Amino acid sequence: MKYVKPLRIFATISLCLLSLVGCSNSKLNGWSYDGSSSVALADTSLYLPIQETDKTGVLLPYEAQPNPYSELSGRIDKEAVSTYIDARRAFNAKKYDFADQLLAQLVTAHPKLSGPWVMRGDIAAAQQNYSLAVQHYVEAIDVNDANMNAYLRLAKAQRQRGHFAHAQNTYALALVEWRDSPELHLNLGVLYDVYLNKPLQAQAHMEAYQLLTTNNDQQVTAWIDEIRGRTGVVSTRSIIGPTGDLIRLTDLQKSSPISSASTADSTPVENITESSDPHADSIASSKVAN
Repeated sequence: MKYVKPLRIFATISLCLLSLVGCSNSKLNGWSYDGSSSVALADTSLYLPIQETDKTGVLLPYEAQPNPYSELSGRIDKEAVSTYIDARRAFNAKKYDFADQLLAQLVTAHPKLSGPWVMRGDIAAAQQNYSLAVQHYVEAIDVNDANMNAYLRLAKAQRQRGHFAHAQNTYALALVEWRDSPELHLNLGVLYDVYLNKPLQAQAHMEAYQLLTTNNDQQVTAWIDEIRGRTGVVSTRSIIGPTGDLIRLTDLQKSSPISSASTADSTPVENITESSDPHADSIASSKVAN
């Protein structure tokens, strides 16, 4: 049995719980996340990583931004950590009602913690109550807009409800916080390819995933090769705009992804059908951090 130091366990649980900054007065205002109204696709090309070259044209190493969530620090009440661990154990044992009761107590006593809201969303999702899961994940983001797990899970729950454009908007908002998240780019690429029929955008974000990782995921490599066969584009070094046209990053003005959404892509969600591609789910699901 592998021995893990108790302090490391405590630090990991604390990181899952931690939240220092709320965002209820900014980002969430005007954000349509529950599928009650149709939304346009945001321009996520703004957040693709671009490698610079030296004077001879040789690509320079890309310096990725760190995960803002991992840089949070603060003191967590030991009792809160203990309650969270008990809730996690109950969740793993599929004692969902008991786990949710513990977490409800936790968010009441410690309203600045986002981790309990994420787990409450996981409980709802495990029971296939995706509408409730969406609400809980949004609560987590409202508490801490740097919690990438909350965005990833929210987008998955939205996709499972058939709200693909809403899921794309969620990934766009997350990229504002951490533009160099490999998991965000990969999951967004899957969404573009399988659910939104936008292979060029999918290729760009999957190539971003490769750039931001060690590029040794054979499934992703094979998927990108298959997309390249459809797009005829060897590499998306040029940047893709929301309508599918190739444009340069220098021609774009950085702005909120929601405010810069393209009305040309505002396909009503009821006109898009759910895909049941197991290959897509097996890759994307494995890259959603637990």
